[in-house]
Amino acid sequence: MKSVAAKLSRRPAFDRDQGVRVAQAMFHARGYDAVGVAELTTALDIKPPSLYAAYGSKLGLFERALQSYVETDFLPVSEILATDDDPARSLTNLFVAAARHYTRNPERRGCMITEAMRADDADAAAVATALGESGSQIIRDYIAAHAPPEAVDRILDYVLINLRGLSSFACLGYTAEKLVGCSEVAGRALKAEFATNAAS
Repeated sequence: MKSVAAKLSRRPAFDRDQGVRVAQAMFHARGYDAVGVAELTTALDIKPPSLYAAYGSKLGLFERALQSYVETDFLPVSEILATDDDPARSLTNLFVAAARHYTRNPERRGCMITEAMRADDADAAAVATALGESGSQIIRDYIAAHAPPEAVDRILDYVLINLRGLSSFACLGYTAEKLVGCSEVAGRALKAEFATNAAS
């Protein structure tokens, strides 16, 4: 009877996927550096050894959380650029979509990947940078299909600077309306750039 009672009183098995979701929200809201192991284990209702057993380390959990973000909450760059619009308009649409995407949740503003690239912890920043490369490559490929080779890097840098700026200012509390307005201004500069390249 005692062994049966002991079995019935056991806690349910720890749900690792749910743990990733909880950690993702915490890391997105406050960043890798600001979230400690003690806070994570409290939120997940586990002891530190259980966290290490499940994820290897805080960094391992962070990497899982970033991967989850990419799979479920990342700006859908490919879909936005898969249009018949002229390239300046398509990239402007990307800016506008980012402005809205990064401000839609007041608790988790900005792009989790972009903001994690600025982590003080070098390993965390490296993980985020590596994950962000796929989105950058999609944008590069799109620009390369619509601009002369000598202009590709210049336009790509401009697009990435704007996207990262939108994320940063979303984190600072700027409204979607303000960021959309900035996106339209940036789009007009892109239109001029593409027109100049076409005329060359």
